Amino acid sequence: MSFDFDINREPLSDAAGKIRYLSPFDGFRYIPAGSGGITDPQNKYVLALKIPYSGKAPLPGECAMLGILTYGSEAFQSIGMVHLWDHRSGCNARWIKQDGNDLIVYNDMIDSKDCAVIYDPKAEKAVRVLSSYISDITADGKTAAAIPFANLKRLSAGKPAVIRVDTGNGSVSEILGYDDITGFRTDEAAEDAVHSIDSLRISPDGKKIMFIHTIKDRDKLTKRLLVCDISGKNLRPCADRALEPVSVCWNGNDEITGVFRKNGGASHFYCIDVFHNQPELFWAELDNIIKFTPFGENGIFAALCYNAKRKSTELYLLTKKDKRSRLLAQKMMPESCCTSVTAAPIAAGDDSFLISEGMREGKRALFTIDIHRPELERFDRTAEKMHSVTVVMATYNGERFLKQQLDSLIAQKGVRVNILVRDDGSSDKTKTILEDYQSRGLLKWYTGEHLNVQKGFLDLLKNAPEADYYAFCDQDDVWDDDKLLAAVTELDDMDNSKPAMYYCGQKLVDEELELISVHSVYTQRNPHTNFFFSNVAGCTAVFNRQLLDALNSAQPEFIHCHDNWAFKVCLALGGSYVVDPVARINYRQHGGNAVGLNVGVKGRYRQVKRYMSIKLKKQCENLLLCYGDRMTPEYKKIAEDICNYDISFKNRKNLLRESDVDFKNRSFNYVIKLKVMLKKL
Repeated sequence: MSFDFDINREPLSDAAGKIRYLSPFDGFRYIPAGSGGITDPQNKYVLALKIPYSGKAPLPGECAMLGILTYGSEAFQSIGMVHLWDHRSGCNARWIKQDGNDLIVYNDMIDSKDCAVIYDPKAEKAVRVLSSYISDITADGKTAAAIPFANLKRLSAGKPAVIRVDTGNGSVSEILGYDDITGFRTDEAAEDAVHSIDSLRISPDGKKIMFIHTIKDRDKLTKRLLVCDISGKNLRPCADRALEPVSVCWNGNDEITGVFRKNGGASHFYCIDVFHNQPELFWAELDNIIKFTPFGENGIFAALCYNAKRKSTELYLLTKKDKRSRLLAQKMMPESCCTSVTAAPIAAGDDSFLISEGMREGKRALFTIDIHRPELERFDRTAEKMHSVTVVMATYNGERFLKQQLDSLIAQKGVRVNILVRDDGSSDKTKTILEDYQSRGLLKWYTGEHLNVQKGFLDLLKNAPEADYYAFCDQDDVWDDDKLLAAVTELDDMDNSKPAMYYCGQKLVDEELELISVHSVYTQRNPHTNFFFSNVAGCTAVFNRQLLDALNSAQPEFIHCHDNWAFKVCLALGGSYVVDPVARINYRQHGGNAVGLNVGVKGRYRQVKRYMSIKLKKQCENLLLCYGDRMTPEYKKIAEDICNYDISFKNRKNLLRESDVDFKNRSFNYVIKLKVMLKKL
């Protein structure tokens, strides 16, 4: 079943542009003719299959008309009838450039024999027929690889498992045999286990191949990702056994990007260096991935995901460099719905488009979504400036996880990091660890009188060495190596003559840094709502010198949390903030957390209970006392309304009528109303 996009709505992301129809409405259904490479190098022509209109998915072996759709005209030029190879990739048609000519290669069956056809669209004829179908081919059309037809369902003893096809002379040679694969580190599998391979891919330079090897041993199903040279040498696994590959693609010649399930859990994106075999989690906020496809070698991908919470299927543009996922389109639908989606390569500086199926007046059609290429060079330009960032950390008996956190701070890219630590009287080996790092010139630390977390951080700010920017830090987390660079990049684009703050999402992990879930911050909340109760997490906050000076200029008698206080001061003095939806730190959950994030029903109850305990009125009283003569009229009035809300029922009613206070969450909105009516602000 095809993805039913709402094609008449406004784009959900600034990366998404106009939606255009690609195929004609002539009573037939049009589907992409392959899973990748179906647009020519100029992004003008698209390979598609024309099939009878039906609610059923096309089956392997069925016939379809292969042809070319012209972008912008809805015209279809027929090439000829072909046999579908499978329901996911049609006839695996794609454009190649061979000897300077734009050609088309596709799989077919002629005289009951599987083959691949190389077709010249200008001459409108086949120039070569290969004796084997192909699974993948390099962009120059010189090197192709395939799984022999007889081995598609299961590998057969004595027969080639993976073959190489020379597209010039049509010769076929064996890359890997049955014994090469079944005998490669499978001691745990029984002799009668069934072996199969799929997702065969060639690296862009044609020097390596990868594939997913599936072992069915009675009721046990094991999948692993294997990589080797095009010659068949150096066969090796490319992910640890905890990661089960679902779908994979090359991202350049030395990196693989794919969807994996870790320990049988939800599916997530990982990038793996084929030489170091170190999987790195990307776009952790996305799970239940249906399908994804790359935009060339730019580290840009399109992905379809099912959102169980919203019961919708969503189309995203993913960019590896800034770890952003941009929502392009979504549609409420049953979980069983799927899509055909592919992507045209993005040329440097140019816009491109996604191709997918959709609905118009109850009929299926192919359409395109123009994609504006995200500006990914911002990080590089900021890194050239090498801004200084002072990271302030409060420690107390943190010996278990402190080293990991300190190492992640030292490893920050594109910035100069100064670390200042205040120990609150630790009785374990925390001080020894800090002394070791200080002796190596990696940080400075001091011991202060025993204070709570909030006052400890305010004391740190008063002792912080001068820098371009400042960051709060917990003792037990682990930061992504681009966390500070991402923050500084955003802050650099803001008005630094006024207070400014950045904060981001968090990956909730256990003590061993295994992912539990992702805490995505609400980017849609307006400033007034966040002034009431902000969703800033102090361990992600980064801010400028103006906010530091403002915080150091006052001595509040009461603050609930240092991060919440800093955020209120920022807004009250006419400052601004930016919310990064990307989870850029690993927020460790363990019994010793001073403040932890909660998941599940019990966690939500604890979170609501904590919201009920926040003394907003007392915070605003201190805010007015410390900054009343400097506050903007806008936020001074809000603070005064909060301070006076309990004087009369009318005041409470007026406060509840604040139309722009919306937490985008029904339970939180209810908590605020309850706190007001019960005089618990």
